[in-house]
Amino acid sequence: MIKNLSQVQSLEYDFIIVGTGPAGITTALELEKNKKTVLLLEGGGMEHSEESQSIYNGSVVGNMNFDIKRSRVRYFGGSSNHWGGMSRPFSESELSAFPINKKDLDLYLSNACAVLEISDQFIKDKEINADFERIEFKYSPPVRFNSKYKKSIIDSNFIDLVLNANLVEISGDNGKVSHINVSDQNLNFSRLKVNKLVLACGGLENSRLLLWSQYLNKELFANLPIGKKWMEHPHFSTGEIVLHESDLQAIFGESNLEGKSEKFFLQPTKSLMVAKKINHAGIRFAIDYSDSKLKKVIKDILCINPEYGEKLVKSLLKKNLMCTTQVNIAWEQSPRESNKVSLNFNKKDIFGIPQILLEWKIDKQDKKTALVCMQRLSKLFLDVDIGRVGIFEYLYHHYSAIDEKYGGGCCTMGRHHMGGTPIGVSTLDGVVDSNLKVFNIDNLWVSGSSTFASGGHVNPTLTIVQFAMRLGQHLSSTLV
Repeated sequence: MIKNLSQVQSLEYDFIIVGTGPAGITTALELEKNKKTVLLLEGGGMEHSEESQSIYNGSVVGNMNFDIKRSRVRYFGGSSNHWGGMSRPFSESELSAFPINKKDLDLYLSNACAVLEISDQFIKDKEINADFERIEFKYSPPVRFNSKYKKSIIDSNFIDLVLNANLVEISGDNGKVSHINVSDQNLNFSRLKVNKLVLACGGLENSRLLLWSQYLNKELFANLPIGKKWMEHPHFSTGEIVLHESDLQAIFGESNLEGKSEKFFLQPTKSLMVAKKINHAGIRFAIDYSDSKLKKVIKDILCINPEYGEKLVKSLLKKNLMCTTQVNIAWEQSPRESNKVSLNFNKKDIFGIPQILLEWKIDKQDKKTALVCMQRLSKLFLDVDIGRVGIFEYLYHHYSAIDEKYGGGCCTMGRHHMGGTPIGVSTLDGVVDSNLKVFNIDNLWVSGSSTFASGGHVNPTLTIVQFAMRLGQHLSSTLV
């Protein structure tokens, strides 16, 4: 049911969960299945408001920029309220930096897919050649956790929801959280005692709130590398291809491609990644049948490769069905300590918490991944002589930043905020352990993509739900 903050007797609850995105709601529902009582705190309301969204103000320092406030959503349902729906589980290779195995997550794949309303039957990755595999994404409607779970949580006998409940501090001593300070939108503060606490506020806010609590309670959060190894998925247009539709069908093994823009995907093989020392990447093909686009690309090819350009012109005159295909790549950033969430003590929100100062760059290694993929893709098409790949010049530039005009799809980043509280073996490489418990604190866990040890290239929502289910089951089985 929904309660006011003043009505809450916090020690009546087995768990307090802060955050109502896919991570927080999924964890709460798993605990409910096992008859554990949950106090669910949401900093925003049931719907969007600019007042609440302003708490996400912050800034980015580096060679790339994005709107740190608009890349997140601050009301019931969290990031699911602007999620695009693309879904695919992490591969074994993408999980290699995690201290768990793929089989540990696969136990929750079927149920997680059911939550996102997609099939759990993913086509096995198909090798195209030594460099590339064809892979599959599923498309959720997309599920909005706000509308899907609002009624069931309001009607729950085990979950109480408090809206406009803003976490402002986590306190404790002797390796245990004792209480949290929470405020409503009118700055009425409450001190809630804690049995067990789960922080599920997103891939930026988890780090911000823990950094602030670490600043106020240095002993409790001693030696934790909070905020470091933050990652995004650069998502840029990297080139164009012109070819016959039948040739594209041959590459993908499909009889009809019309209307299937960005529904076909390749990824580099493990052998290519090892040989060229590049990261994971998802290569996306956006098909365009417009004559104007086709003629422009052919004109560019005539300047660079007149012989092949003439061949394309003849095909066009014969009215052979041709198309242009824009290549977009979403790729993995290596986790680096220099990419990190910090606090800006010169700018604070209405609760007195410093805004985020995100220190974040794209470096040459990041661009190398995209360039190598495009070069090997060009070789693939040349080897079978079915088209020509034009690689955008910026990938060859010595500097790391990328012009925003090359943004793939709707944006230059996936709005996939990962890392900052990574899963690890110890405080030397992480903030949380394999069960997402914060190191050296007995009753604090973190849920969400901030715990990712690496980002792969896959959209993170499905993996977030898998991890949250796993956490909910673990907490249910270990509660004393």
